[in-house]
Amino acid sequence: MVTIRSNAGHAGTTLTSYHSVIRMMNNGLAVSNCTFDFVMGLAGGQDKRLQSKLISHMKLWLDNIFDGSILIPMNRDYDPSMFASLRNNLVFCPDDPYDIVVQVLVHSKLNAIGDGLVTIERSHLSSEQGNGFGTWFDGDPDELLPQQKDWMGERCYFDLPWWHRGDGSTIDIMASDGDDIGNKPNILIDIADLSSIDEPEPEEGKAEIIKPNFKPKIVKDD
Repeated sequence: MVTIRSNAGHAGTTLTSYHSVIRMMNNGLAVSNCTFDFVMGLAGGQDKRLQSKLISHMKLWLDNIFDGSILIPMNRDYDPSMFASLRNNLVFCPDDPYDIVVQVLVHSKLNAIGDGLVTIERSHLSSEQGNGFGTWFDGDPDELLPQQKDWMGERCYFDLPWWHRGDGSTIDIMASDGDDIGNKPNILIDIADLSSIDEPEPEEGKAEIIKPNFKPKIVKDD
């Protein structure tokens, strides 16, 4: 549900979105149904059609990339063969995908998609894992999420982690010492390409995300 609201001369939008994802927690996979509520601010003096398009892109990302994805904590090592045969999108998380981690990642990603013209002012998440409790967030995502150099090391393919990029991607790849960081991996997704999806078949409903053939990890402080 999207509702336009107005308060003291400031225009905004609220978005409620329902999704089912798969979380890897405690070395197991669990299906998780969750509900997001977002309060968005619309920058004044901007093209309202463009702002509406950006909001549409946020919903496309939620419905076609985030929904049905597998949320994987990157503070552990995994055998990549675990995911090689799966069609689900992968979402790399800097910590175990508890509600607050998932919420802040999505909050930040939608902010990046909004490109300063549409901002996520506040968000709320409730899920089956919350046992009746919900979480809300209205701060700076960087207070809870790592910087790129802490996430992917000093030598990075991209200047920003996936949750700060306005494309559709949900993963990052760590560069080895001998890798050419100018030769960027093809992991970026153009959200506009998803706008042509109209009631897709199950096997075609998700954007394909490259699953890197390496043992995923993040940089940890000694």
